[in-house]
Amino acid sequence: MPRPNDAPAPRGGLPASWKALAIRHYHERAVRYEERVSRGLLASLRWREREAVLRLADLASPARRTVVDVGCGGGFFARAAKRAGMWVHAVDAAAGMVELVRPDVDLAEVADLETFDPPRRYDLVICCGALEFVASPGEAVARLCRLCAPGGRLVLQVPRESAGGRCYRLQKRFEGLRTVLYRRDALVAEVAAHGLAPAGEAFPLPYNMVVAFDAPGC
Repeated sequence: MPRPNDAPAPRGGLPASWKALAIRHYHERAVRYEERVSRGLLASLRWREREAVLRLADLASPARRTVVDVGCGGGFFARAAKRAGMWVHAVDAAAGMVELVRPDVDLAEVADLETFDPPRRYDLVICCGALEFVASPGEAVARLCRLCAPGGRLVLQVPRESAGGRCYRLQKRFEGLRTVLYRRDALVAEVAAHGLAPAGEAFPLPYNMVVAFDAPGC
């Protein structure tokens, strides 16, 4: 496999070749992805992350009728939203992941977060584990903000700039991947610039954070 080049990426993101490598990496591992993250110590760590996301997403709220799960991966949050009675749109850049979740949601499609622009907006936007592999973090965050309907909620899970985050980045390097780390204050400011207000946060593991934002109402 050719080594990705290290050409500069905009605003601290990944070069396009490294982003493409991440997409291919997850596509090739899609079939056994949920099985792998649901065993042993990894399962315990993953559940702490998922619990934080579910709490901030508040799927039981009557305000949550439609959801888009951007970077749906194995489909955990998409399926949870469907069980909660929501209309669910699942999106991932890795085609293998999309095929796994397709039978369980209302709409599933292969799409790149940085160009995804559907014709509708959603009461809930979830993005977990995708922002660390983008070429332009600013563009990706802007698109996620635009997906929120008036009064909607955006929930992001990202690796954070910390000692734990740097260890996480090193671990991903051993897997042949590069990742983007985020500072909490910078992320909040980026989202606030698009009119969304912080609505809660959690730090489930030393290397990551989950932050929720609410869009203004009509």
